[in-house]
Amino acid sequence: MANDRPREPDGSSRNLKRTRSEVIEISSDEDGDPKQAADRHRTKIGSRDLSSIPPAASSASKPQSVLQNKPERYKLEYERLARQRARELAANPSASSSSLSPAVTPTDQGPKDSDPSNSEPFPNYWNSAIKVTFNDWYPDCPNALRIEDIIGPKDRIKMALVSSYVLELPWIHKLFNPRTRIMVIRHHTDCGSFKVNERANMFLCHPPMLKTANGNAKPGCMHIKFFIIFYDNFCRVAIPTANAVSFDYEFVENAIWIQDFRRFSGNTIGYNSRRSDDVPPFRKTLDDLLDRMGVPLPFRKPLEDHDFRSAAANLVVSVQGTHPANSPMGQAHLAEQLKTLGLQSGPGTGRTATLECQGSSIGSYDLKWLNNFYRCASGSPPTASTEDPDLQTKTPPLTVLYPSLHTVRNSHSGKAGAGTLFCNKATWEKANFPTHIFADTMSKRTGVLMHVKVSPSQMNVHSLSHE
Repeated sequence: MANDRPREPDGSSRNLKRTRSEVIEISSDEDGDPKQAADRHRTKIGSRDLSSIPPAASSASKPQSVLQNKPERYKLEYERLARQRARELAANPSASSSSLSPAVTPTDQGPKDSDPSNSEPFPNYWNSAIKVTFNDWYPDCPNALRIEDIIGPKDRIKMALVSSYVLELPWIHKLFNPRTRIMVIRHHTDCGSFKVNERANMFLCHPPMLKTANGNAKPGCMHIKFFIIFYDNFCRVAIPTANAVSFDYEFVENAIWIQDFRRFSGNTIGYNSRRSDDVPPFRKTLDDLLDRMGVPLPFRKPLEDHDFRSAAANLVVSVQGTHPANSPMGQAHLAEQLKTLGLQSGPGTGRTATLECQGSSIGSYDLKWLNNFYRCASGSPPTASTEDPDLQTKTPPLTVLYPSLHTVRNSHSGKAGAGTLFCNKATWEKANFPTHIFADTMSKRTGVLMHVKVSPSQMNVHSLSHE
């Protein structure tokens, strides 16, 4: 996703250089049932000795007579109810003020979030926003979005599309009313299929994947994450870095880009009948992607009823396969979009880009791939030439942000909470692996591990005469 102007989400990173010896190798807990994986994370986290970790700051007091020897989730719920009670007393001075203790004693099962449709007015994001997700370790963090904030008022939702690499179907189902139609798009070995789930009004779409001549699946996966939610009078597009699992919205830090688009009124309905080449690029990209994924037309058709001309971002879709320079997919399209936005850098532009790329999964990089990625992220197309010596020997001005083993061990969740971070030890120890470009990363919410994917670029302007 290329935005007009990159904005740093709340809870952004600070980086410290790490040493080569600090290697993280954590087995893939995303294999198998994601709900079981999330439960394993919670069990491990709950059994940790947190005495050596500074507690998260909280505005609520902790009456030891009540909270002593209680689980951490119990304490968080108690504090939430205490704050709620304090707000009620402030709004109603006639109420008893003898104590700020919650009127309801929480159970050990943890907090139960209220329905946003029954509380504060539902905020809209007509001009887009980048937010961080709510985290159980910092329940009072301002501007952090719970999953319920992203979904919004259930009674106004007509239909929803949820795409994720891994997901928890029961958890997703509970986010919506049973009568709401939900299309769930996910990576699956049964690719290219469409199914009706046993849950009412839930449908499953498994996007097709490329195959070899022998019929075997080629390397790759469907890793795209989004929510497209159709309400009574607008559509919401949310692109999170989190998978659609409860763990990603509770214990690790994720970011989300979100924008709302108004539904056409009666006097603008003619806009839908314009030529196909006059469709806003944002909507066309979404429609083409859903079609490529195998999403049936009835779930794509409502896009036509909404005005996407106000889109504040240019979408760049990455799908399995090899893409030519003029492809509307992949890194080459990223370069084209940056050039279109006037954000190109490199030879002849008078400026050089310095990139910081943060992720949660580390690939088997080499300098050729890094240089081509840097070219694309600078607005220049990649090159397949093997004659350019710089591709194989020169390190681009690019830093990869990834937590060190020290950062993981000293986080609130510890190593048990890092099951969604992947760095293969064998890859790290390869002779030509660029370990020198890595830097440690820590959230402003101290002790919270980050699952954020973001690549901010700093433009360094210089005189063309010096090139």
